[in-house]
Amino acid sequence: MTDFIFLYPKWLLGLLLIPVFIGWQYRRHQSDTSTNNQQTNALIAPHLAKKLGLEKSSYWRSICYFFSFAWSIAIIALAGPSMQQVKLPSFDVSTPRVLVLDMSTSMYATDIKPNRLTQARYKALDLLPHWQEGSTGLVAYAGDAYTISPLTSDTQTLANLIPNLSPEIMPIQGGNAPAGIQLAIEMLTQAGHLKGDIVLISDELDDSELSQALKLVKSTHWKVSILGAGTRNGAPIQQPNGALLKQSSGQTVIARMNTSNMQTLASQTGGVFTPLQATNADIDYIAGATTSSLNNPMQDNNKEQDIQLLDRVNNGFWLLPLLLIPALFLFRRGIFWLATLTLLPLMHTSDVHASPWKNSQQQGYDAFQHSDYSQASELFTDLKWKGAAQYQAGDYQGAIESLSQVDGEDAQYNLANAYAQDGQFEKAIELYEDILSQNPDNQDAQENLAKVKQAQQQQEQQESDQQSSDDNSPSSDKQDSQDQNAESDQSPSPSDQDDSSNNDGEQTNDSNSTEPEPSSDPEQSAPEATSDQEQDSPSQDQDEQTDQQGEPAETDSQEQDTDANQSQTESISTTNEQASDPDMRRLEQVESVRDPSQLIRAQMLLQAQQKSAPDNNGKTW
Repeated sequence: MTDFIFLYPKWLLGLLLIPVFIGWQYRRHQSDTSTNNQQTNALIAPHLAKKLGLEKSSYWRSICYFFSFAWSIAIIALAGPSMQQVKLPSFDVSTPRVLVLDMSTSMYATDIKPNRLTQARYKALDLLPHWQEGSTGLVAYAGDAYTISPLTSDTQTLANLIPNLSPEIMPIQGGNAPAGIQLAIEMLTQAGHLKGDIVLISDELDDSELSQALKLVKSTHWKVSILGAGTRNGAPIQQPNGALLKQSSGQTVIARMNTSNMQTLASQTGGVFTPLQATNADIDYIAGATTSSLNNPMQDNNKEQDIQLLDRVNNGFWLLPLLLIPALFLFRRGIFWLATLTLLPLMHTSDVHASPWKNSQQQGYDAFQHSDYSQASELFTDLKWKGAAQYQAGDYQGAIESLSQVDGEDAQYNLANAYAQDGQFEKAIELYEDILSQNPDNQDAQENLAKVKQAQQQQEQQESDQQSSDDNSPSSDKQDSQDQNAESDQSPSPSDQDDSSNNDGEQTNDSNSTEPEPSSDPEQSAPEATSDQEQDSPSQDQDEQTDQQGEPAETDSQEQDTDANQSQTESISTTNEQASDPDMRRLEQVESVRDPSQLIRAQMLLQAQQKSAPDNNGKTW
């Protein structure tokens, strides 16, 4: 009995209801007894009532005994009494492992040439051929951890994914090694493994991360082996744009590797630690510690093979037959059917749901992927995704309302795009400038700002030209005739030919009066004729050339304004579609772009939507 335990001891709190029930029954009995005695004494003498068995003093005790017995048996069975252990079967001769890659910004440090990231990816690829037996998973982490590949025996799949990993595609920047280790443990546990190897390739493990990681793996069968990608002296972090990462004070960040913490974590979990080396000695060392003893004769068989995985047996089911005796009383006349009628309303099933295994966010994402943006905007509860769906559906005003409530550079960028599409150029320009003031390296915002400013100038120029044309027109009838000539290539009716001939003369006068000076720039006199418009409408180029040469062509000028308006709208739409934020706009473009890194990023973004935000540990690189 020394091994006797309760697997679920909290159920034992239910035994406290027994004295409560007994006390309630006792008070009820006292109340009923006093009432019955008064009634009986009024009709029959007490000694005769006792002799006749009219007193029911023992009836309430029977109820208490019966309830206490049945309730105690049920509670003890639910508490899961366990008196033995069983050995769990082993389904694989080799130990599974999960490769955890650090994708923080510090991996751009150049103390290892060309940088830590490149060498870490090379070493990860070199490890895969040693793991032909068993299954291998892949996890990448920065500010949070994400599953890149579940456990698989196909190492070639992992080899295709690793070269596309980089800090640029991580949804959250920072460094959170415990999150990567925890996700690796969850991956192994969900696959039914109770022991395995976690291979961490990282360049930093501070004291806080060490303590959190030890809580996760200490006194377990998870071994953590670490390949340190860095040096103790460290080096500056050279970003992809060539600039060195700096602190808020302006000092250049120097990323150093803390090898002592890595050695502590590896040694206390039964793993190994080695710094990254120019030869394959580090790969052989890690591979030797993470392959099964069948493939690695050098492994200490006595240490690992003696480990037996045991599990407690729930013996509570042996008490269930004892509950059958009290259950027989339920078959008294009327009691069984009364219980059935009582439980019948509880058996009502809810209405069938279209997607019982998906929440509204996942359903919205599926609709977004299938280009059903209207349905997606109704399903999304996240305002960021809701705004993206409304933008795609053409509901720019709705996108503005949704994105206005979201903070962050990405949301503000998409909000500026929505303002531009809605024709509110001033607000769009303000947002683009705010983004650039915080992040001057945002090339998408720079390009869109230039596009929107150009579109605003074109709009103002067109309004000015239209107003000038209205002022120079002598009569509304002649202006209507000009509009008809500009909108239609058909020959005018005989009744309008005289008006047209008169208009030609007046057009010449108007053209001469508004003709630019010879020294003026043709682009200034017709700013709406952009290069995009010249490619889309060759006839427009001819009209623009005619105006620049001073020929009277007011009708062609109006036709040019109409084409410019259409080209302006198409230009902004195309620009926003191509330069939109990757977090919300590239998900539907992955198949067309065929960029594996963006596909991986989309996968991580979806995982980020389905879990809560990670704790902020203060690390941003």
